[in-house]
Amino acid sequence: MKSLQALFSYHPHITYVSLAGILSIFSLGPTPGMIPIILNLSILLVYSRQIFPTFAQHTVRNTSALWASLTIGGSIPRFRASIHALSQPSISIVSLFLLSGITSFLSIGALFLENRFGRNLNPFESSRLFLFPAIWATFWATIASLSPFGMLSTWSPVEGTGAYDWLVPWLGPEYLNWVVAAWAVVVSEAATSLYMTRSATDDEYDHPSADDLIETDPASSSHHPSHHPVGNRTSGVRTILAEKNKTALLAAVLVLLTVPSYIASPLPLSLEDVSKVTPLAVGCALPTFDEHKVHEFGFEHYLFESQRLDPSANFILWPEGAVRFRSDVERNTALAELREKIHHAFVGVAFEETLNDPEDPRNRNGIRRTGIAIVSNKSSTPHLVYYKRHLVPIAESFSLTHSREPPSAFTAEVVYSKRSRYPVAGHKREVNVTTSICLDFSAPSQFDNLDMKPGLILAPARTWDVTVGYTMWKQASQRAHEIGSTLLWCDGGAGGVSGVAGQGLNEVVQRGPGSWVRNIGLEYPFHDQRTFFARYGNSALILFWALVAGVPLVQRSEDYMRTVLKWFRRRTASSGPPVGHLLDA
Repeated sequence: MKSLQALFSYHPHITYVSLAGILSIFSLGPTPGMIPIILNLSILLVYSRQIFPTFAQHTVRNTSALWASLTIGGSIPRFRASIHALSQPSISIVSLFLLSGITSFLSIGALFLENRFGRNLNPFESSRLFLFPAIWATFWATIASLSPFGMLSTWSPVEGTGAYDWLVPWLGPEYLNWVVAAWAVVVSEAATSLYMTRSATDDEYDHPSADDLIETDPASSSHHPSHHPVGNRTSGVRTILAEKNKTALLAAVLVLLTVPSYIASPLPLSLEDVSKVTPLAVGCALPTFDEHKVHEFGFEHYLFESQRLDPSANFILWPEGAVRFRSDVERNTALAELREKIHHAFVGVAFEETLNDPEDPRNRNGIRRTGIAIVSNKSSTPHLVYYKRHLVPIAESFSLTHSREPPSAFTAEVVYSKRSRYPVAGHKREVNVTTSICLDFSAPSQFDNLDMKPGLILAPARTWDVTVGYTMWKQASQRAHEIGSTLLWCDGGAGGVSGVAGQGLNEVVQRGPGSWVRNIGLEYPFHDQRTFFARYGNSALILFWALVAGVPLVQRSEDYMRTVLKWFRRRTASSGPPVGHLLDA
């Protein structure tokens, strides 16, 4: 412990910058976990109190070193997947470091804002505990709405959030960012208090004071006291002990928020009682080379796979860009053929088509777009047509055009045969269905325009690396959970993962090619009321800032009540015999 204290005391900048870089390797990967992010953020919080005060020396140098450490550490786990993202690996590497550098810069900016605004909350320490979580959640909510990569641009946790997932349909992904930042505050405060109390009481080893942790100008340090126990020895051990109680209260609240996750059942719905569940068979049409002996599959191959799955599946999905159409006429002809040969299932045909430009009839510029059409033999026209809104910058944005129309939904009438294993009354059930495509799921507000909760989301994708595929699968699963829906994900890329998520399911059914069908269940009767997050979006940010503003008001009210009680006791003591305390402040 003594050697560790000496390391942080005499070499603070090297120690903190190195730790931040190492932890970034584990916390800023494609699927970041909650605990690594908390640890990394805790280190950054403690270190920010040393490099951002106005009297600290070498602020630019130390901040630049921290930025470089975070940028390199965040790029390492994404290097293998990014190197093949573009046609030229050199451009891919430059783009990776550029994006990682921007994200690191924004994260340091959030720490800087917390340090600056926190000074104004010095009299109200409890409020300061809620300041950084509010800034952190607001910061990344803004970045996610502005960035073309959406949530992929943020430090939001993807793994290890199970204990807090029950509140996501209410408060959205911003809630997870708030929880991460709140735990980081608890850990950083606990580490700070532990160091300060030991440093203040262990004088026989001549431990350096907290002021020694910050390189200050002796002539000016007395005129610029720090607002935080780190770097402010004048607060004393009593202040630190009082701060422990407030931090412990925040930690207790965070622990209590996990209790409902142990009460609610995480299991999927049972298909045994069809009076309470709508049984569905969903599947992916993914042709294989071994069966068709071709490397590039066309419409006839996906049609063959769909015909094979049709008797046993209610919904069949093709992967993103499964087929290419050169015109609207070619597309309509292919969809008409599909309707004639598919007799049972709804089929999500994911395609890439060439646009007819009125100003360029020959289409010399080659403008194309990616879309999906849901068809069945129950309608002569597609039930739903949707075009991709979010394109991968550089890789897709130059060759494809994006749509501005949000996803829509339709009600699919699922018919069960009399020989079905599920004796559904009337042999019919209705399911609300919507769709979205791959990178669209990085946007947390993708489905905010829907006026009902979809029961099923058809999600085609095509990724170039298994790491990217799994990352997008996790993002899509999160979006489905936020709106209380079930997701069917089909990735036609190399090593892509396909599966079902929602309603207690979070299962990667298969990796790579090969058609499959999975039986799932939706609640019946289906409650199509949208979740709180789907209706009100980022309104949880108001709650987070209310905690920051509300604590000072409560503390001021307590101070006012104490003043009134003291006045009342003095008047009582002066007007008669002593009276015990009637109220306990």
